[in-house]
Amino acid sequence: MVDYSLNKNIPLTSVQNEIVEFMLTRPSCINAGQTGIGKTFTNCTALVRLLLQHKDLVFFVVVPPKALSVFRKELTTKLNVSYSEISTQNKVNKNSRIYLVANTKLKDIIPIVHKLVSKNYKLGMLLDEGHILQSTDNEFTKSLWDIRKFFAVFWIATATPCGNDIYGLFNLMSFINPKVLGTKEDFTNKFLITERRRVKRFNRFTHRYEFPYEDIVVGTKNLNLLQDTISDYVILRQKKYNLEFVYHQCDLDIDETMSYLAASAGMARDTSKKNWAVRLNDLQRVLDNVSEKYSKPSKLCSKEKLLVQVVASLIDEHAILVYAELIEVVDRLEMLFYKLKKLGYHINNIYRITGSQSFEERSAIEKNLGISDIVIITSAGSESINLQKSDTLIFYDASFSIKTLIQAIGRITRVDSKYSKQFVHFIEAKGTLDTYKRLCISMHGSTIEQLFGDIATLPLDLTLIDGKTQQKLRNKLLWSFKERRLPTEEEILSLLK
Repeated sequence: MVDYSLNKNIPLTSVQNEIVEFMLTRPSCINAGQTGIGKTFTNCTALVRLLLQHKDLVFFVVVPPKALSVFRKELTTKLNVSYSEISTQNKVNKNSRIYLVANTKLKDIIPIVHKLVSKNYKLGMLLDEGHILQSTDNEFTKSLWDIRKFFAVFWIATATPCGNDIYGLFNLMSFINPKVLGTKEDFTNKFLITERRRVKRFNRFTHRYEFPYEDIVVGTKNLNLLQDTISDYVILRQKKYNLEFVYHQCDLDIDETMSYLAASAGMARDTSKKNWAVRLNDLQRVLDNVSEKYSKPSKLCSKEKLLVQVVASLIDEHAILVYAELIEVVDRLEMLFYKLKKLGYHINNIYRITGSQSFEERSAIEKNLGISDIVIITSAGSESINLQKSDTLIFYDASFSIKTLIQAIGRITRVDSKYSKQFVHFIEAKGTLDTYKRLCISMHGSTIEQLFGDIATLPLDLTLIDGKTQQKLRNKLLWSFKERRLPTEEEILSLLK
């Protein structure tokens, strides 16, 4: 194996050299290195190596704003190369062959791209957190498609090349090379199992519901063939962690059960114009005690009581991250932890990382986090931040998104972690949306492991669940409560057989 190290004081590991070689020998590929593998450093090393080989090449490194500081450090401190930056503070060096670009400023590079092309430069792009391209509906993806043709080299970096929707992998691969998987219809016919069903759609122009037939994906097939097909374009390497997954469950009391059943009735109401996500949020708010509509959150709910027990058992020896889905839940948990601190619980500092925290605030938390501290994070706090001073993560709410789950766990599984073991806890109200999300994680995780092998930051006890079974689980756990009670564990397990 060739050693591609550029800084003798920071040599590449054998795995990092393998990743760099993979990238250098492919004009387009996906670096799916997992947390702790040094993905950013390998990406930067590969692009600098390629620039040394091709004097007429200019590289654009497009990253989330919160990741700018990490890339600045890799390029300057570790690799000693200069660059221009397109962000809130533009710093353009006319002689620069590297442009570090905040992904919110993508449109600002279009004039630069056209100018460079007119001067016969070849262009390359490294897109960090590239799973954003799994969706074709966002403005970023649409803007990037407009200029994709100008880039001879196109590298994507993401720890989650496949998420809940396997079409996301198809969309990523289309950016890499549209010919690999063919059209979406080709992909569907070869790798997916579909059923033709009537679906319910609200026509916003006629203000009426329509019931057209659509092909609904209910399963996958030929995944071994798909794995072989993408293997020349995707490299996934990971550091093995000693992860322990711990599950904590509680029953809802009578009042909570009645509130949950009332909220679930809205899931199946034909006249309801609320979309699916809003309805699910209603259920989540009930479970997390922030729903004024269906309950009165004046006392601790069952999930909160269970969380208090788990935190109390861990806080003396661990810095704890607590993941929540909704900002209202973050507010309530923050208030709860401050009350516990006043009551004498051994809690030092209480932090929060959501979309509203500045880079300086996030950096301060990274630096100062210590034993007996608590950090409440949302999906906005699950990317581009190193919280390796913690070894414990509690999912107060599990995420529907397998990408978010992996990213959140990645906050504690970092290359600089001093811990020999990390702990991931799940809080679950039995027979509810919490259970459904746990089973969805199992279903989507199984597909990912069939394509890429065992993922170190996923639970080991994954169950392969097809689309039909998922629909039965949805009916059983979310809105079909004919007996006016929550389903038992035995009833749920019977659906999985």
